[in-house]
Amino acid sequence: MSQTIRILLLEDDAELLTVIRESLEDEGYEVLAVQSGEDALGLSHQQDLDLLVTDVRLPGIDGLDTLLRVREFHPDLRGIVMTGYASEADTIRAMRLGVGEYLKKPFALDHFLEVVRGLAAQIRERRLERQEWKAYEQLLGWALQQRLLGSSESAGYVQSGSGKT
Repeated sequence: MSQTIRILLLEDDAELLTVIRESLEDEGYEVLAVQSGEDALGLSHQQDLDLLVTDVRLPGIDGLDTLLRVREFHPDLRGIVMTGYASEADTIRAMRLGVGEYLKKPFALDHFLEVVRGLAAQIRERRLERQEWKAYEQLLGWALQQRLLGSSESAGYVQSGSGKT
C-alpha cells in the first residue's frame, strides 16, 4: 500500500493556490489543485483522496459543502478548512463536519504544513490499522477453512479406521 498522501487543494485565489500546492509538493505530498467546488467534485469521482484542503468562501459550491459531498465518495477523507471571513455559522458547520483543522487567513505556512503533517500521520496510522485488520481477517478465514477441512478429513479417517466397513 502506497504511503503517499493524496491531497485535493481547493482555493480560488490562484496565487495562494500555487504557493500552497508547491509547498505541499516540496513536502512529498501528491497534490491535485483546483479553483472551484465543481472541479473538486469531478476529481473526487476519479481519484483516491486522503485530505481536502479547502477555502470556505468560493464561487458556486462553497468549501464546506464540497467537503460534505466529496465525503460521499471518500468517507475517511480528512479536511482542513481555510477562511479569511470566519463566521460563527461557518465555524459550527466545520466542527459538525469534523474537519481536522480550521485555519483563519492569513496563517503561517509553517503552521499549515505542521497541521498537514499531523493529519498525514493519522492517515498513515489508519492505513496501517486497516492493513493489520485485513491480514487478521485473512488469517482467521484461513484458520477456519483449515479447521473445517481438517474436521472432514479427520472424520473420514476415523470412520475408515474404526473397523466399520
